[in-house]
Amino acid sequence: MNNEVIPINTTPEKFFDEYLKLKKPLLEYILYKINNKPIVLNPKMMQVFSMLLYYNHIYNELPDEEKWKLIFENGTKKHIAEKLNINIRHLNTYLSVLRNIKLLDGKKINKPFIISPEEEFSLTYKFIIKDE
Repeated sequence: MNNEVIPINTTPEKFFDEYLKLKKPLLEYILYKINNKPIVLNPKMMQVFSMLLYYNHIYNELPDEEKWKLIFENGTKKHIAEKLNINIRHLNTYLSVLRNIKLLDGKKINKPFIISPEEEFSLTYKFIIKDE
């Protein structure tokens, strides 16, 4: 068996953006199946979602109700907007789109899309090659 491992040095904040970029084609396929229509995640929408995943990671030790309240409160949203160089109105539009495509459920991330990295995280693709 051949293996190719590409180590990626990152920070907790950058991890979620990098992870989503690598997983984008599969994520769009899953969203296509859920929504019964093609879904294209533009770069800014991916960045917004990655920031939500990051804050979920930061507040992971808190009870769910408290965690989601903190993630979607105005202070956090303001920080996300500033970090991504967008205004609050645009951020709210992105949040609405993320709800419409079912990445978000109201003011929380849908469970199947939550990832919780520790000090290391592996994303593995396994190609099984068969004769045609």
